[in-house]
Amino acid sequence: MKIIVSVFAICFCFLSCTNSEIVPSETIESLKAELASANEKIEYLQSRNSTKSVLQHTIYFTLKSDLTEEKRMLFIEQLEGLAEIEVVQKITAEVRKNVGDEGRALKQFDVVMVVTLENEAALKIYDASEIHQNLKKYIGNYLAGLPASFDFVVD
Repeated sequence: MKIIVSVFAICFCFLSCTNSEIVPSETIESLKAELASANEKIEYLQSRNSTKSVLQHTIYFTLKSDLTEEKRMLFIEQLEGLAEIEVVQKITAEVRKNVGDEGRALKQFDVVMVVTLENEAALKIYDASEIHQNLKKYIGNYLAGLPASFDFVVD
């Protein structure tokens, strides 16, 4: 009887070990297949994005000369808040940097903002959005003059 129980125990252990080795192997193969599929989707989406044209909406601002550094940074933060608008793909707002080309620099402007949008239809949605309209009312206190814009399409 002891021999039968021992043989049964050994067989049970062997089968348990064998099954536990098969399951992880199958799981690994399944995960490899899923990863390969995901990588294909990523490559496809990247290729689509790299060939798709976008609209760059660029705005130049001249700030009041008496603004503190803190208020200038608050102004930038407010501009970056436009990223909340659903059609905005990317937004960058920065203070002009003197890089030694002052002869050609647009010195009358202190801040530039570049908004990346899908197309002109997205620009219209962006312009009409409540977030944008509220910001336009708010930032008037910071500006020394009307902003200038320059829009272009990147293929």
